[in-house]
Amino acid sequence: MFEHQETKHLPYTPAQLFDLVADVERYPQFLPWCQRVSIIEHHDDGFTARIEAGSGSLTGVFTSRDRLYKPPPEAREDPQSVWRIDVDSHDGPFRRLVNAWTFTPQPEGCLVGFMIRFQFSSFMMNTLFQPFFSHVARSMVDAFEKRARTLYP
Repeated sequence: MFEHQETKHLPYTPAQLFDLVADVERYPQFLPWCQRVSIIEHHDDGFTARIEAGSGSLTGVFTSRDRLYKPPPEAREDPQSVWRIDVDSHDGPFRRLVNAWTFTPQPEGCLVGFMIRFQFSSFMMNTLFQPFFSHVARSMVDAFEKRARTLYP
């Protein structure tokens, strides 16, 4: 199973970054591996999305269950409040995919936590992807950071 975690301090509010990550239908505009996204069902705590991802001849379609957790309005500026997005998938090319974003208010910005853990359903895909995993995981966070600079100058 592949796993990557990182934390960054960014000069944006938790609400801005939460909204950016939760807006999955716009991912094809800035994530290079993301080709199409559609929301297929809304839930009280989030949504289920259909995602077509990959590059070249290595593409796959999977569904993700995204859960969105916002602190209550009166607690959103509290440094102990955490905004969170949890993602789970176990179909398409993945045996299992779990990722989580956390957004914690900080002086002059937000502490962003990112974790992704997954395993492809194919042994061959796991073997082929292993050398590129760290680069791809870091590039995802970089793509979101670049998008935030574009949206929130």
